[in-house]
This record gives sequence, structure tokens and C-alpha cells, in this order.
Amino acid sequence: MLRRAAAVVAGVGVCIAGIVGCAKVPEAELAEAKKSMESANAVEADKYAESELQFAQEAFNAAMAEIEKQNSANVLSRNYERAKELLAKVSSQATMAANSATSGRARAKTEVQTAVEKLKVLIAETRNLLARTPKGKSGKADVGAIQEGVTLVESALADVEQLASKGDYASAREKVAAGITKLESLKNELGSEADSER
Repeated sequence: MLRRAAAVVAGVGVCIAGIVGCAKVPEAELAEAKKSMESANAVEADKYAESELQFAQEAFNAAMAEIEKQNSANVLSRNYERAKELLAKVSSQATMAANSATSGRARAKTEVQTAVEKLKVLIAETRNLLARTPKGKSGKADVGAIQEGVTLVESALADVEQLASKGDYASAREKVAAGITKLESLKNELGSEADSER
């Protein structure tokens, strides 16, 4: 009888150990999720794949909340399966963000190169229009202000090229787009003034 009671106690102990053993924080999955997030951040997913990285971050936050919830639960009722699912989602989303960032960065580089060439053409065209603008005219176009605007855009172009040489294509893209918008406005102002002089 005593042997049988000892066997039952041992059996219950094995069952409890099995339950508790299965209810451990998913360390391997957590490490993999963190590694995937670090990889996405390393390729600047925050600049080139912002929405994908945000999905991964939201899943990571949810996984951490689930882990905390299970950690604070009774030892016998802990279940980290939901946390494991969320961590797998983090790894998947972060990998997608890293891949999107890599292709987004390459796309941004091409866009910057094309925009820089366009900006150089606009600078030349605007300078040409300025050279043909009568010096003594006092119309709505303030030639001095336009010349100053072109000089500022030329300075911004140097900044764009420096940013691009450092691989910061996201910032370069924003800056070159602003330069193009400014020059198109200046060029239109000069062009409409030239038309009114005819």
C-alpha cells in the first residue's frame, strides 16, 4: 500500500513537472524575435519600411505583454503558446521589414540620382532665364531674390550629394524634392515675367 501511494505521488509529481516544464518563457523564440528586430533596424527599416517595422514592433509589444501576463499567472496555469505565436509573427514581420528596407533603400538611391540630375537641369535653365531677364526691370519678379533662391538650392544640392555619399538616401530624397519644388516655382515666376514683358 505504501509503495502504491509513493508511486501515485511520484506520478503526480511527474505530471506537475511536465506541466511546469512546458510553461517556461519561450527564450529561444524571444531571442530570435529580438535578433530579427535588430536586423531590420540595422538596414534602416525605420526609414525605408516604416509600416512593416511598425507591425513587427506592435507584435513584439503584444508578445512581451503576453509573457508578462503569463509570468504573473499561477505556475500551474501558465501557458506561453500565445506568446510563441506572437514572437513568430515578430520574426516574420521583422524579416519582411528588413527585406522591404533593403529594396526601398535601393529604390531611394535611384530616385535621388534621377532627381539630382533633374535639379541640375533646372538650375541651368533657371540661371539661363535669369541671364536673359532685363536687369533694370521692376516687375513682380524680384531678380535678386530669385538669384538668391537659386544659390540656396545649389547649396542644398551639395548637401544632397553629401547625404547620398553617406548612404542617407531618405534624407537626400526629401531635400532634393524640396529643391526641385523651389526651383520650379522660381523658374515659373521668371517665365511668367518674361511672357508679360513681350
